Amino acid sequence: MVPTPACRDKTDPMKRSPFAASAVALSLLLAGCSLGSKSAGAPTANTATPAPTTSGSAQTPTSSDVAFDADVTEDTGTPTVAPISSVPSAGDPLVPVPSLPVATVKAPVWGTCTNKLAASIKLECASITMPVDHAEPDGETFKMVISRVKAKGTRRGSMVVNPGGPGASGITYASSVANRMPNAVRDAYDFIGFDPRGTGESMPVDCVTDAFLDAQLDVDPTPDDAAELAAVKASDLEGSCLAKYADLDRFSTLRVVQDMDALRAALGDPKLTYYGVSYGSYLGAVYATAFPDRVGSMVLDGAFLPETTGNKSTLVQFGGFNKAFANWAAWCQKETGCAFNSPDVTQRYLKLADQLDAKPLTSKGRTVGEGAITLATVSSLYSNLTWPIFGAALAQAEAGDGSGLLALADSYSQRDPSTGKYESLAEANTVISCASGISQPIDGDIEVFTAQVKKLGTLGRFISDADWETSCNRDQPLVSYSGNASLVVIGGKNDPATPYSQALALTAALGSKASLITFTGEGHGGLFESTCAKKAVQAYYLKGTRPAVGLSCEQAPTAKPTPALANVALPAGFTEVPMDEGASLLGLDSSNFASRTFKFTGTGKAASNALIDALSVSGFTPLYSDDIPDLPDAVIGGLQNGADIVIFGSFGPKAMQTSDMQSIAPLAGADSALIIVATPINAEALKSLVG
Repeated sequence: MVPTPACRDKTDPMKRSPFAASAVALSLLLAGCSLGSKSAGAPTANTATPAPTTSGSAQTPTSSDVAFDADVTEDTGTPTVAPISSVPSAGDPLVPVPSLPVATVKAPVWGTCTNKLAASIKLECASITMPVDHAEPDGETFKMVISRVKAKGTRRGSMVVNPGGPGASGITYASSVANRMPNAVRDAYDFIGFDPRGTGESMPVDCVTDAFLDAQLDVDPTPDDAAELAAVKASDLEGSCLAKYADLDRFSTLRVVQDMDALRAALGDPKLTYYGVSYGSYLGAVYATAFPDRVGSMVLDGAFLPETTGNKSTLVQFGGFNKAFANWAAWCQKETGCAFNSPDVTQRYLKLADQLDAKPLTSKGRTVGEGAITLATVSSLYSNLTWPIFGAALAQAEAGDGSGLLALADSYSQRDPSTGKYESLAEANTVISCASGISQPIDGDIEVFTAQVKKLGTLGRFISDADWETSCNRDQPLVSYSGNASLVVIGGKNDPATPYSQALALTAALGSKASLITFTGEGHGGLFESTCAKKAVQAYYLKGTRPAVGLSCEQAPTAKPTPALANVALPAGFTEVPMDEGASLLGLDSSNFASRTFKFTGTGKAASNALIDALSVSGFTPLYSDDIPDLPDAVIGGLQNGADIVIFGSFGPKAMQTSDMQSIAPLAGADSALIIVATPINAEALKSLVG
């Protein structure tokens, strides 16, 4: 199987940024993987204090009631929690999930995908005619687009997958998940992606112009005068979208889980097998609440449970991002290869932010100011894969070149640099979050709350009283579970977007059938970053084995270069850049594939030719060398010398300026190609290439 830059899907949604108005109202859930991020995407939160159970037992703890570093300690697997703060609450929006009707829909007829990337990686696609309201199956309908990666072995059924958001397309995510699951799981299931209603190609939300979204990035999140404050108020994405979509119910989480159950039946599966990350984990939890007897196996990664007030939501997620920023700064301060390395990285960063606030840069006619560095920062904290890219972009901005920060910001908000057009993520996120009760207002004195948020860490630098306006205040489904099938929840101790407290809260809400895996590594979503977690999930999906109580899993170490890779004779002009996990950018598992990353002044084609010539002198024979479809000046190839196999991807300057690649452009610079060379280190890796 020829590897592709599999993380070129745009599944790293975000809900409303914790830094707010200026930073496109998103809250990234970089799910699945888009280039420049290894992990999955993340919503902003709203969790809740559920009503007491009928037995009169204590209320289920919510994520705001749980310490960020809480541990699972009891033999029952029930999370032990501790309060972290007290915030005012205007009332509980939680309501029990009602009995939900589900319309019968026709089985999919599979064919070629209209999504260019999906077609280029050989996904199958179909559309299902779905009722807007399942209680009125003969009423208004829409086309829900789905995708499939077929099982490679004896098929057990379908696994429906979702990258979160809310607002992210899930079409190419099917390929991302299939490629990163353990081989035995990949062989056993058809992986089914789908665009939930309001996203991608399924009745997409569209309520503002691309120029409006461009202007949002120019807005100063900490307005210093009346003009800047007016610009903040004029960039009201929520107001614009709610003015267009009065019928919010059609985009709610409850409607999506009805679609999911109709999809399950149309696929011919008696029960739902599912993997979801970030908001996708919440979709799974609400499905389990609504249809407990139709749950087969569910893994809920990067676990998310909404808060019941905007106060709690902001405190929980903002705490997570501040912790992630501190981890990045500590790494960059210690790692001399970090382009932004200094004795005090945080102070250097704050100085640059002040400079961009006072005197923004320009890049390609666009402003690179406080809004851009805000969004670039959020974008870069979802995974330690992006840490060196972020450092390079900051150093470039310090030297007067804002293109790297702009590329990171645009990648996060899914803006195509060649056309200036945005995908629907920001708008869909805004509407779905409001429709589902995820967005909630701030209670109490705004100035007091702003001061409280600022104290949480360095990123308080980007907060002001102007950030908190919302008219959303809808009911939220009360998550619970009464089924017999077991569920698996994965939460990360260092997850910036859905902090660990939310995993504890979701596990508690789902009850005794839910098992929690604690991921101790970096980033948003833990399954694909941990060998330990993948082993546990393989046993769960294939044998029904629940993870051990209190299971804690470390991040898999990055594979060390094999002798073939470490001793490769490099062509003249190749300069190594710090990117330990470059294999991930080729859609390969960085724990099973060692890699080295280089830049080269010239085209991608010239770089690939130079690499092939150098390796041929060392005894390697070319296996293939192909242009990457729909990516200009990009080549992927492979060579072999006996038992040694080398895979490479070469991306020229034109490729680096596309929406698929822009988030890693800071590593290469304006006129250079980026070359990633990888080698498999074990049998698992080899099987993934030929499977």
